[in-house]
Parts: sequence; C-alpha cells; structure tokens
Amino acid sequence: MVAVRTKFKHASMTFGKFLRRRGFVLVGLAAFVAFPAFIDFYPSTSKTAEGSPARVDRVEALTTAIDEASWREIPQPSRPPAEIEWEFSRELAATDPEESTEFDCMIEPWEEVSIRSTIVGRIDAIHVERADFVQKGDLILELDVELANAALEVAASRAGMTASIHSLEARRSLGVKRGDRAVELYSQNALALDAKDEILTEKEISEYDLQNARDQHTLAVLELAREQARFEQRRIRSPVTGIVADRLMSVGEVVDEEIVFEIAQIDPLRVEVILPAIEFGTIRRGMKAAVIPEIPGDEVLVATIRLVDGIIDSASGTFGVELELPNLSHAIPGGQRCRVRFMDASPEDEELARVEPIEP
Repeated sequence: MVAVRTKFKHASMTFGKFLRRRGFVLVGLAAFVAFPAFIDFYPSTSKTAEGSPARVDRVEALTTAIDEASWREIPQPSRPPAEIEWEFSRELAATDPEESTEFDCMIEPWEEVSIRSTIVGRIDAIHVERADFVQKGDLILELDVELANAALEVAASRAGMTASIHSLEARRSLGVKRGDRAVELYSQNALALDAKDEILTEKEISEYDLQNARDQHTLAVLELAREQARFEQRRIRSPVTGIVADRLMSVGEVVDEEIVFEIAQIDPLRVEVILPAIEFGTIRRGMKAAVIPEIPGDEVLVATIRLVDGIIDSASGTFGVELELPNLSHAIPGGQRCRVRFMDASPEDEELARVEPIEP
C-alpha cells in the first residue's frame, strides 16, 4: 500500500509540474488531495479487504441511526390550511417570469368614500387630518355640538317625567273603590241612580286619563330616541377603515351637502388590469396572480381574481380584470403602477395546497 501511494505521489507531482507550467495549479492540487481519500474508500485498495476499523464504525453508526429514524414517528407542527395555501401561492408567484407573460396593471384603493353631512350645520370640531389612519366607526367630525346637547337633554328630561302617571294611577285606584261602593249602596236602595252613574263615569274617566299619561310618556321616550339619532347625525363617523385622503373644510364653516372628507379604504387593495382579447377565456375568477408593485420594490405579492369582464371592448380589443390584493399591514400604497403575471396551477398542485395539516 505504501508503494502504491509513493508511486501515485510521484505521478501526481510530475503531473502537477506539467499543469503548473500550463497555469492549472489548482487542478493539480485538487487531484493530489482527493486521490488518497479515493484509495481509502474502496476495500480493494485499503489495508484489509474489510476496510479500516474507523470507517467501518462510522458506517455502522450511520446505518443504526437511519434504522432508528425510519421507525420513529416524528410529529409535525400543526399549521392552518390558509397558511399552507398562502405559501403555495407565494412559491407559484416566484416562478421564472419568462415562463408566463407579464401585463401592466394599476393598484388602487378598494373604494374611496366621500364624507358629507345629511343635515345643515356648522363645523364645531374636526378630529382627523389628511393622511391619518381611521378605523370604521371612529368619530371624525362634529356639527353644532351645543345645540345637539341641549336638545338631547330636553328630550331626556321629558322621557324621565313619570309623576303624572303615578298621580293618575292613585286617582284611578280611588275611582275603582268609589265605584264598587256606589254599586253596593245602589243595590241596597241607599244611593240614587244619578249619583251612582256619576261615580262610575268618574272612574272611567280616570282610567282614560291614566292611559293618556302613559301614551304621552311613550311619545317622550320615542322623542328621546329621535333626538339621539339627530345627535348622532351631527357626530359624523368613518364608514370604512382606511386613510384620510383629503380634508376639504375647516372648523367654523357651514356644511350644506358639501364634501368634508375623502377616505380611501386600502385593505384590501384593488388591482385593475386591461388584457388583450386573445387572453379572453384563459382568465377565470378565483385564479391566483403574482403582482409586482413599483413600491416597495420588486416584492412579489399574491392577488386573487375577483371580477372578469364578460364583454370585450370592440374599439380597443381588450377586456378588464379586477383582482383583490390583501394589505393587512397597510404597507402597500394605492395609486401606483404594477406588473401582473397570472399563475395557472395544475389541479394536483391546487389539491396539494389545500391539504389539511398533519396533527401531532
């Protein structure tokens, strides 16, 4: 074995000099280092037919580890199906762009809402400014605050007035007792008929007065609800979650059907694409698409086709497609250009993406 190595070293050195003269020093060194390991790998060139003891021990240890691992059930962490589908879509979106055609697109807010007042009033307070983020239901504007509070307090006071009801209930109770006594006395010929009728009539009138007082109280409660609604009309809230795109009026101005705020909903975003007529029929609702916005860079996002026009514009030979792009972190601004690449996943891949996670 020593003789074989000595001969190989001599041959390698000679070959290395040749390569060095030709400028291949690295190739010669690699061959010199790799050949002894090659000799030790095969039993025919090792010291014994069975191989070196160290190598045998390593092989046996590796075999034992593989056997144990094959019988051991390794639990897999449970993951939501939506997360698996999202990663699957991201992998499809990251495929080679040369395999599919890219189209120009535009990322727009999901919807833009113009905030107006349904009643005429003076602006007393504005709680948001342009570029502020607002949640659905946040108070953004107040009109005629003092007038609204005064009207609400008057209505609340009227709804709380119940003294007349209590007094008429006591009067009706007395009328019931007097009526029962009058009937008894009349049956004993101790009371005239006119007197009995007068007492019974007063009892009936007291019942009507009590019912009228209760009806008045019901109306007062309804008026309170109406004033509360009017009060809320003067406290304008955001109908959507989004960004205040513009503020068009200031405190002290009178609102009369003018637009006060423009609010843009940016989660999700709407992606508009105009496609040539030759693509008609290949794009379907529910398909995934890779969207690459200009900002924040060349990041690949996944959108879902929400709407496909059913009519082709004869003048331009195109049709429109609308996609829904999630924007939970609000990091993607609307109103920017983008590129879109439609992904056509095979049925097997789509089924694989929706596989339920393995429970541990």
